[in-house]
Amino acid sequence: MPQPTLDRSHLRTVVFYSVLAGACPLIPVPFLDDLVLKQVLRRMVRSLTRAAGLKLRTRRVATLAGTRRPFRALGCLLGLVLAGAVKIIVKLITRIFRKILFVLTLKDVTDTASRAFHMGYLLSTALGREDARRLLEDAAAGEDEDGARALFATVDKICSEIDTRPINHILRRSFRSSRAALLHVAGRRRDLPDTDHSILASVVDDLSADLSEEKGYLRDLERRLEGALASTG
Repeated sequence: MPQPTLDRSHLRTVVFYSVLAGACPLIPVPFLDDLVLKQVLRRMVRSLTRAAGLKLRTRRVATLAGTRRPFRALGCLLGLVLAGAVKIIVKLITRIFRKILFVLTLKDVTDTASRAFHMGYLLSTALGREDARRLLEDAAAGEDEDGARALFATVDKICSEIDTRPINHILRRSFRSSRAALLHVAGRRRDLPDTDHSILASVVDDLSADLSEEKGYLRDLERRLEGALASTG
């Protein structure tokens, strides 16, 4: 079976940020969980692009992370306010019963981490390809963001189409057994780490080892990326 192209250090970086992303739904403060998640995704993109020798502006990083959202019509404002009020109520209740509701929250934790993992894996793989690097180098050189948008759209489309259940199963199993570590990370929301803390190290190491064994799945991700980039080129 062909081996995935992503080396162990890059895979571990993706897994590390995926675990941080997975802890975000556990942050018991309304809206802060979303803000921290955006920060985690941007840091992941920044880390991967810098490792690939690319220095992107903040706007390009946000575009690749999928954290830039155009301002919608003012008619949406009321809906946002109502949604925010509901979220505050839910968060306050969840804060009280956090440990009891961990099993229910586990789906959000897993889905969030899975999304971050797939985004990070595909982006890191793309950065090793000349056609994808060319898109980002063009974006880094000027004001045009089309290259960054195109690459994000490609990654986002693959993430929405692929059956993620094999990876989700591994993540769910790991998070269920690492509940204390996740709650600890979520509680340190004001001190988001750039490097591993000891409490995360074993979780990240074990997950990296388990995910690296999914060679067929990872190669399928890469083939999808190769096909998508070839069709856009």
